Amino acid sequence: MDPNVITVDDMASGIEDEAQAKALPDGYVRNDDGSITALLAYPVGDGPRQLQLKRLSGRTMVAVLNAKGEGDRAEKMVVGALGLVGPKADRFIADLDAADFISLSEAAASFLPSGRKTGPSSSPA
Repeated sequence: MDPNVITVDDMASGIEDEAQAKALPDGYVRNDDGSITALLAYPVGDGPRQLQLKRLSGRTMVAVLNAKGEGDRAEKMVVGALGLVGPKADRFIADLDAADFISLSEAAASFLPSGRKTGPSSSPA
């Protein structure tokens, strides 16, 4: 095999290694399958204290990239990583404590490779 060729497996391995190295908020744990177990400081209603964030899907990234502002992008990452959609996602975000939102958004962002920006490019077209 040509040593100058990078395979999809090589890229995936590098991304996974990079994600593993990123620090998570206190009380959060990166699991062997790449998901993250999050511990909420202030659970939503009578909901669970622990949540599992899964790696972001392509559909979630499209929603993140199409979101208008930084807050909207963070929201799309959080609900996408939690697998929430529609009114259930809206209610969860509405009732979520601000500190937990920040921690969840930091954890969800850790799934992205370093340097990846979710907003529009600042370079001239």
